Amino acid sequence: MVETQHKSNVSEWLDLALFRLARHVMVRPLEKRFALGLLDKAPSLKKWVKARVVGNNATPEDPPDVPCGRNLFVDASRLAGEDGNTGIPRVTRSVLFSLMEDPPEGLNVVPVFATKRQPGYFELKGHGLPFEQRNASSPGAGKDPSPISFGSGDIFLCLDYNPLLMNIQRYYLSAIQKEGVKIFTIVHDLIPIRMPEKCPPGQREMHEDWLRTILRFNGAICVSRTVAEDLRQWVLEEAPEKKAPFHIGWFHLGADFERFPPLNGSVSKELSCKKELSVRPFILMVGTVEGRKGYSQALEAFEVLWGRGEDVSLVIVGKEGWLVQDLVKRIRSHPELGKRLLWFEDLGDEQLSELYCSCRALLMASESEGFGLPLVEAARAKAPLIARDLPIMREVTGGRAFFFKGETAVELADSIEEWFDLFNKGVHPKPDGVPWRTWAQSSKQLSEAILAMERQGCKDPVSGLEEPL
Repeated sequence: MVETQHKSNVSEWLDLALFRLARHVMVRPLEKRFALGLLDKAPSLKKWVKARVVGNNATPEDPPDVPCGRNLFVDASRLAGEDGNTGIPRVTRSVLFSLMEDPPEGLNVVPVFATKRQPGYFELKGHGLPFEQRNASSPGAGKDPSPISFGSGDIFLCLDYNPLLMNIQRYYLSAIQKEGVKIFTIVHDLIPIRMPEKCPPGQREMHEDWLRTILRFNGAICVSRTVAEDLRQWVLEEAPEKKAPFHIGWFHLGADFERFPPLNGSVSKELSCKKELSVRPFILMVGTVEGRKGYSQALEAFEVLWGRGEDVSLVIVGKEGWLVQDLVKRIRSHPELGKRLLWFEDLGDEQLSELYCSCRALLMASESEGFGLPLVEAARAKAPLIARDLPIMREVTGGRAFFFKGETAVELADSIEEWFDLFNKGVHPKPDGVPWRTWAQSSKQLSEAILAMERQGCKDPVSGLEEPL
């Protein structure tokens, strides 16, 4: 039995090495060096394993068909097992497909995935098709896929947010980094750290562990300048002892969500059946129904408006999230549900686009966001924006929204009435100047940020913010 301070990870590596030997498969050089290093404290096994690892001349498995030259390996592990039609998976889907359509100069884009069963990454094929049409190299296909071989000069981009999986793979990632692979991670927000009371129990600790893991690598690219500044401050406060260079950059997300069809998206017909949408003007809210999104305040504000005689509807698009059981119960039993209160939990892109185009305005009442994708999606559809006055909201909208600061239902109701007054006079903030990007432009900005970080050295432990190129 091998004793080590990293028992779970060590056992996975040792099991993998022995498994390959048992099948008469040549162990890859990286695995061989790592496995032999782990055997230092197990003399009884070291001689036996070393003789077979070093002397193994068996024919290896066919390697995955990875193009020659430098590669940009894009981790889409979570997307491989999900529809990718909401939240972060939606971003992953759009960025990945855009990178594959227009790869960074000099790089081959190779989607990869990992599992919790063993260290290493595997090529994710079938990426040009809906993921329900996976081939044998995708997760759950019933066949052990061939592992990717990384080389010096390659780049690994962790596009997914999957902290548990990265924690499992962190020793493998550290090993390939030592082989000359540059590793960058997308950071969407620090909300679990800044607002732990709005997140599931334990998520703060998990998020902090994840951030400390990515600090081992080469850099992070955030989805907004606001998040980049927040991350930089967190690193300076929580990891001042960090000595290795670590770049922090940022880019903005795209707005043309229909560019890439949903993988298993809903094709609901219920939207066209809701006559209430055409009877009166409606304010639209989009996003998972969770505490920090401001749905409770918004619902109470509309109750105030209805009490004042305002005939306006509130339309919610988003799945039920966490820690909102009371709010969900309240919505489902509300006397206005199906009348002036509508909740769509599973809409496809076509239906969502229809709502963006027909709403009177989009309301973003979130108390915190990493980017706020509905803002640019709505602006692209020419929908006016009503947003909480936060730095991230001003960054994403370019200041071209109606901002409110009130934290009570009455204050929000007053702000909405003020906006309607401006709208009726034609002097409300217009969405025309909101600086939205296509996903192709977003991915191009991301690619250039990565390549700029790769080229630049940095004298300080944490670099200054990288301007998008």
